Amino acid sequence: MKAVIYFFLALLLTSCASRVAPSGGAPDKSPPKIVSVNPASGSTLFSSDRLEITFDEFIALKDGGSGILISPPLKTPPEAILKGKALQLRFKENFLENTTYTLTLGASVTDITESNPLEETQLVFSTGPQLDTLKFTGRVENAYTNLAPKSAVVALYEAFHDSVPQNQMPRYFARTTASGSFTINNVKAGKYRMLAFEDANSDMKLSLPDETVAFAADTIQIDSGTLSIGTLRLFKNKPNRQRLVRSKFDAPGRITLKYVFAPEKLEFESAGSMDIAKLLNTSKSQSDSITLWYNAKGIDSLQFIAKAFSGDSLHRDTVFFATKKSGSIAGKGRSKKTAAADTSIQITLNTFQNKLIAGDSLKLRFSAPLADTVVGKIVCIYNNDTLQLSPIVDLGEKMQRVYVLPKPNQNFTLKIERGIFTDIFGRGCDSLRQNISYFTEDDLGNLDFIFRNDSVNGFVGVLQLRDKSGTVLKSQKVSTTETLQFKSLSPGEYSVCLIEDNDGNTQWTSGDFATRKQPERMYYFAEKFTVRAGWDLELEWEPLQTSNRKKNLK
Repeated sequence: MKAVIYFFLALLLTSCASRVAPSGGAPDKSPPKIVSVNPASGSTLFSSDRLEITFDEFIALKDGGSGILISPPLKTPPEAILKGKALQLRFKENFLENTTYTLTLGASVTDITESNPLEETQLVFSTGPQLDTLKFTGRVENAYTNLAPKSAVVALYEAFHDSVPQNQMPRYFARTTASGSFTINNVKAGKYRMLAFEDANSDMKLSLPDETVAFAADTIQIDSGTLSIGTLRLFKNKPNRQRLVRSKFDAPGRITLKYVFAPEKLEFESAGSMDIAKLLNTSKSQSDSITLWYNAKGIDSLQFIAKAFSGDSLHRDTVFFATKKSGSIAGKGRSKKTAAADTSIQITLNTFQNKLIAGDSLKLRFSAPLADTVVGKIVCIYNNDTLQLSPIVDLGEKMQRVYVLPKPNQNFTLKIERGIFTDIFGRGCDSLRQNISYFTEDDLGNLDFIFRNDSVNGFVGVLQLRDKSGTVLKSQKVSTTETLQFKSLSPGEYSVCLIEDNDGNTQWTSGDFATRKQPERMYYFAEKFTVRAGWDLELEWEPLQTSNRKKNLK
């Protein structure tokens, strides 16, 4: 009797057992490998409704197998079924006649032990008597950074009207590698429209303006062998319609409006008890991020109408903020907790390591606009000589004061009395006492930058010198070979870039997919470089020929 019980217990334990990865030993880092494909890859006259792929180990499907792609695409994706070490794909629709199909397997297929993804693999079959063998290759990069995207789809279409990429899946496609390169295999001879895009929503369709896009100016004719298109440049397409993306209020009265693109002109109207004449706009021109200031002291809420003009179009938004002291703010129907507000106005000087460059004026930058009545006299102490200075007041500049120093290049002590500066919110500044000196020749470095262009006639560009953080320090228009001199640079790391300024606005301009306008090109000097104290650095660059060299001079 006991033997019978043991038998049924053993049978129960065996039937309930699950397949698990073996414990112990080194982690499995090898991806699964394909052992066989039925029907075999390269088959012609393919007519089966299923394809079975056998691996060397048990596998799993990540994300439901959404990474399994077939080109030309099917209206209904194949059903993916796991059977032990095999993956079976069951097709739900008929294939096109005399058509070569490419099946791409990639990261969706993993092993069950360590989830190692399958290396991207392509299987090919044809419903006709032969395979199409033509190839289309190239590279994709970001138009501004010149770096490869994380992933982009390169697509070929047989139809050419404008709505095709947004409404239809491509006839052929491939994904870019980590380096941005791509190869579309097994293409049929013919004429195609081509573009690339970052498929953010994984629907294999172009979604503007959310996804970056790159395109070939002309149709692509693929006749024989391998056609290489070179480099395609991805850009963010400018939206057709203006939109206020978000609005934010920071106590005691800083308002930020973020638009989809920079308005050409902004106007404001009161929608409540606000005195709209007291609303200050301190934003830079041609910016999509707008900074406004309003003294909301004693006011529970702010409401006004923002009117953004772009060409002949006008976009209106009614903006509302709750400004109660409860710590909540509202904008666009949302409420969130504010950060603690500063109790005094902050001052930033145009010094570096408490030093000025010879010939510089002293500039004071404030964290909020100053009150209209503020002049702001400061004290400069030269040894035993104490001088009170008044600024050069620019009535349009609410956040800066400039002082011409009476004794150029002489060290001094700056003294600012507490409360001498007050902002529009009534906050005063803290007292400040700081010793300020000047950089000597041995403290600074010089850069002679030779821009060379002896081959491209009519080129117009803007060369920018940037600091380590990427801030543009100096800009200069360039066309033909010339030497640009950058004197008295603080020691540190710098970089140089060149903007192809076709429209003459002295800044980089993106492309426009609707009008087939390509983005302006960006060129980057091959390496960052260091300016050393007391050294003269000479660099030479021929970006249009992608060559450069450098040398140091003592």
